[in-house]
Amino acid sequence: MILASSAFAQPFPPDSVWTFSFDDGGDEYFYDAIEVEDGFLLCGEAREWNALAGDGIIVKLNRDGELVWERRYGQSQRERFPAIVKRGPNDYLLGCERLSANGESSRLLVYEIDDFGNVNVTFWHELGQVEAYPVRMGGMSVPGSHNFATSYSLELFQGERMFALEISDRVGNSQIRYYSTGALNENSGHTLIDSTTFESVLFGKTRAGTADDSDGLLEYDDGISAAHGGAGDDGFLGARLDAMQSRVVATGFTTLDGSGSDLWVTATGLHRPDSVIWSRHYGGLSYEDGVEIINASDSGFIIAGNFSSENINFEQSDYWLLKVDEDGDSVWSVVKGGDEADRCEGMIETENGFLLFGSSQSFAVPGWDGCAMLLAYVPDIAATPGSLNFGPVAVGLTATRTLGLINTGSNVLTVTEIQGSGDYSTAFTGPATVEIGDTLRVDILFTPQSVGNHVDTLRIFSNAISGVKTVRCLGAGTAANADEESLLPTEFKLHPPYPNPFNPTTTIAFDMPTTQSVALNLYDVSGRLVRELVQQEFAAGRQCVSIDGKEMASGIYFVSMVSGEFQAAQKLVLMK
Repeated sequence: MILASSAFAQPFPPDSVWTFSFDDGGDEYFYDAIEVEDGFLLCGEAREWNALAGDGIIVKLNRDGELVWERRYGQSQRERFPAIVKRGPNDYLLGCERLSANGESSRLLVYEIDDFGNVNVTFWHELGQVEAYPVRMGGMSVPGSHNFATSYSLELFQGERMFALEISDRVGNSQIRYYSTGALNENSGHTLIDSTTFESVLFGKTRAGTADDSDGLLEYDDGISAAHGGAGDDGFLGARLDAMQSRVVATGFTTLDGSGSDLWVTATGLHRPDSVIWSRHYGGLSYEDGVEIINASDSGFIIAGNFSSENINFEQSDYWLLKVDEDGDSVWSVVKGGDEADRCEGMIETENGFLLFGSSQSFAVPGWDGCAMLLAYVPDIAATPGSLNFGPVAVGLTATRTLGLINTGSNVLTVTEIQGSGDYSTAFTGPATVEIGDTLRVDILFTPQSVGNHVDTLRIFSNAISGVKTVRCLGAGTAANADEESLLPTEFKLHPPYPNPFNPTTTIAFDMPTTQSVALNLYDVSGRLVRELVQQEFAAGRQCVSIDGKEMASGIYFVSMVSGEFQAAQKLVLMK
């Protein structure tokens, strides 16, 4: 599959390209991901069903969403991998939480791995204090080629959990910066502001010792901080620096009216966390949140999160991707998921779209599977007409039909080649680009070299997500002085569809000895009428009708033809 890069400002939602689910026999979760040259690396955790702790996992997917390899670590020591970053070619850093049986972590480690998930046993770095304090990793970043930064929550004293940002070098030397003492704080990550000084803003949620609810917390290196929220639980789960507008935009959740929560997005001034520029919330009937936010190419923001249309707590939630403009107002929104609960943990921007990842119960019964969805701006192609009928043509002469190639996708389509046989050809010389919604018109030529019927399939090569497009061509070669009437069919006939099985279109041809009305209908295996294909008069000769199965479910169908006293049927198989 060839993916085109996105060069526009995401004016509409991306298309669903593929969904991957990972089942290792228990409960699996993806917490972070990165894009590599030939695919994606995802890290997370695999547990036995209903267990609170398990093993760290890494999987590699190719760009078609297919599993390349998987690695499971920590069989002798429970681990969880909440973060992964790329430091250089064939060089990745993997954040690790060492876990107790109840799922609590008291040690943070960083491993160095290569393109195949192999751990460099000569490098591992322990974060935090020497003593085993309760600790939870928030996020990792790579400010430069020699350093990496890790934020986490550290509980040094009972009832007091602080933010920490640790800057480490390649040989394990570290400096730790502490934030927000005197409250229960839970770090969700950090956003780097200056890659030279490692200045960062940390985000998460905070709860005073006597408070019943949490607030979203933003805090800078110099100790300037601000808590945001109302009467219920609120928190920030993602944040992004908007350097052009000198602001930090954070997303998370906010509780309204004491029940349920909405996705929350708030813009504050850079170095002025108490200065709210705007604040918006979006949601449905139940529990929604935003878990990651990235800058769009037009001063807006793309937010990934979770959406639940039912009045239940994430029991039937879906992945949620939405765009807001520079003022936080909604531009578009798309919800993706299965029939059960799907829980998004994060998002990364890819070459031409977005990879959302987390866990899902839609593919696992019982339990959770690790889940990743690629939503991208991709081109696709449709041909009109779906088949070309040239009729009778004298041997050595040429007939021409025009074929329209429509870009039905969401990115620029590039048609590179059109292949036919010796009897069917085209003057097309690629490549040719087709903008979204536009049509490329090409002339297809039929020059029969012998008397008789000539059936062939054109193959159209492009970067369309659906792959190679085929168009059936029908024509008859006649002697130069032949009587055209002698070439007409002598009887009614319904030919088998081609291709068959098909996805998503096929063509069915039928012979008409005389001009007459024809009814073509499509039925499923139970005899239920699915679609009336045509009901009109056709001239004598071989005729063709295309069937589009995009809106149909996979399965067996039958097409029936009735013309006067003639009746016939053919079987079709739609395989998606």
